[in-house]
Amino acid sequence: MSIQSKTLLIIGLTLIALIAVLYTASRVIVLGSFAQQEAFTTQQNVERVQGAIDDNLIALEGTTRDWSIWDDTYKYIQTNDQEYFTANLADNTTMTSNRLNLMLFADLDGRIIFQKNFNYLTGELLPNPASLKNHIYNGSPLLRHPNVESSLTGILALPEAPMLIASEPVVHSNSTGPVAGTIIFGRLLDTGQMQSLAATTLLDLTLQPIDTPNMPTEFRDAFTALVQAPAQASPIHVQPLNQSSVAGYTLLSDIYKKPVFILKAEMPRDVYERGQDTIQYYAFTLIIAGVTFGIVVLLLLKTIVLSRLARLNRDTASIAASSNMSGRVAVSGSDELANLGTSMNKMLSALQLSHDELKEGEERYRAVVEQTSEAIFLIDTETQRFIQANASSQILLGYTLDELQHITFDDVLILDKATPTIKLHNTTGSLRLSFERRYRRKDGTIVHVEVSDSHITYGGRDVLCVVARDITDRKRAERILHELAMRDGLTSLYNRREMQRILQEAAERYQRFDLPAALIMIDIDHFKSVNDTYGHNVGDDVLRWISRLLVELVRDGDKVARFGGEELAVILPDTDLDTALEIAERLRRAVATQPFQSDNHPDHTPDDPDSTIPADPLRIPITISLGVAVLNRHIPAIQPLIEAADQALYEAKRNGRNCTVPYHTVATDLHEIR
Repeated sequence: MSIQSKTLLIIGLTLIALIAVLYTASRVIVLGSFAQQEAFTTQQNVERVQGAIDDNLIALEGTTRDWSIWDDTYKYIQTNDQEYFTANLADNTTMTSNRLNLMLFADLDGRIIFQKNFNYLTGELLPNPASLKNHIYNGSPLLRHPNVESSLTGILALPEAPMLIASEPVVHSNSTGPVAGTIIFGRLLDTGQMQSLAATTLLDLTLQPIDTPNMPTEFRDAFTALVQAPAQASPIHVQPLNQSSVAGYTLLSDIYKKPVFILKAEMPRDVYERGQDTIQYYAFTLIIAGVTFGIVVLLLLKTIVLSRLARLNRDTASIAASSNMSGRVAVSGSDELANLGTSMNKMLSALQLSHDELKEGEERYRAVVEQTSEAIFLIDTETQRFIQANASSQILLGYTLDELQHITFDDVLILDKATPTIKLHNTTGSLRLSFERRYRRKDGTIVHVEVSDSHITYGGRDVLCVVARDITDRKRAERILHELAMRDGLTSLYNRREMQRILQEAAERYQRFDLPAALIMIDIDHFKSVNDTYGHNVGDDVLRWISRLLVELVRDGDKVARFGGEELAVILPDTDLDTALEIAERLRRAVATQPFQSDNHPDHTPDDPDSTIPADPLRIPITISLGVAVLNRHIPAIQPLIEAADQALYEAKRNGRNCTVPYHTVATDLHEIR
């Protein structure tokens, strides 16, 4: 056995003995105290989550009270004032700005004056939860407010999803009674809200209903522990899940003071890991002691090995200081030190080769990045500043590299409500799928880009590598194609398919909000004779002329479409029958009083040199027949509406044309035209 082996054996046995003693002592003494600290920290984190939920309830209570202590609300509860409804409740702005999923107004008798369920994230109206009726009745806790200071907040455990609820009495603006009714605002405590709370508290949160069949074992055990815990305001149960995670559990009660959910807050075992680190520090101390012991042994072997080790050290230090990988250490003899020197020289050769290959690879990579047509740039995730950008990035954004390095990513990124917020912090190496963004160039113009990004380590820090492709031309082409798909090729009016879509929206508004809408069906009188007499080119000109005239005459918001052939349609949103008839008559008189004029004479042939251009322009008197129908309880959908307007148009033709006829249900059985 060589001297090196003997020395290593002695030092190794000593270190093993010391580590065994240290590990046993640290497990007993150190980890016990860290376990207590971990439990205390977990309880604090669970209390933070409870505080975040309480903050949400306090904010919701404040919003509800702002609306309930208002003379206008007081008047609306008593008189069902439509001006108040139109100004405050008709659209969804209030619910979106206050992140509300439920607005409910009820009078003293428990009758619901107004109720709306809304998804403020997607902008969609939601059906009223059926189970909510079980909590809204005369005398229910949510509607029982004995005085103006009464208030109720908490969690309502609905089968559809739990909801944060605030109920306030409706009183005058000066906070005086008598109480006129109740306002209830609600915000769903669903997956999205829990994710928001998780982002706020930086914890992994789970909400588990207590009455769920086959409850997971961990929640069943936690529930048992919480129920058996000593009586206190809000017991918390702490349970390590594995070596890296620990969870805290607590019960959440509903507005009836009944426990309905188990809240789980999961977090990394940072305290436990600090305990492990402490053990490692002890081990490191032991290693230092072992090294010291080894030095003593090596001093005894000075005459045998240390002189050669010193020379080996000088050679390696010289190579390291010069950064010259072509240098080599001197090798003499054939023992372990000589073998070590030979191995080091081989390692230096391998490092030199690897360094040369790495440098060549970096040069190839830089050349590819600089020559690619796609913009590639690096962003510091902490400061959001540009670190590097290739030539295509500078062309795309209009900045030089030096200018880019003095601005942040927020200076070029355009975000709106429909655009998800970019997350600069992510797992290193994680690649996200392509998505679309809008960037603002230096000159202020907007460029549409398709982006993919990933987190990498650059210069010892976490950066975001973004690859962007200019898709402005593609987006422009998509908009043009979308517009062409909606329009009629001859008249540039909305086509029949787009007309039916607009009518469907009007029908849905009528069914939801009782907002009327009218449809005018228009037919050009004797249009076939125009084609037969003057030719189809003139007939097409007549169609285009009438189309332009109708578009100019209708109101803003009214839509003109080509239904088919010479039949046109005008869609009038928020319009009753009398107003629709007035508009229809204005259109009819406008067409009848100004004949169509054109220089496109049917008797003139441009290709015939003997054909002469008539001195006077071609004048053709044009009249139209119109049928008018409106959405009502007899005509609640688009197909009956089209059929009703078409039948009224047929009646106008039968009455001699050039007239307007409304559809009346008393004159025609609706079921017959269906």
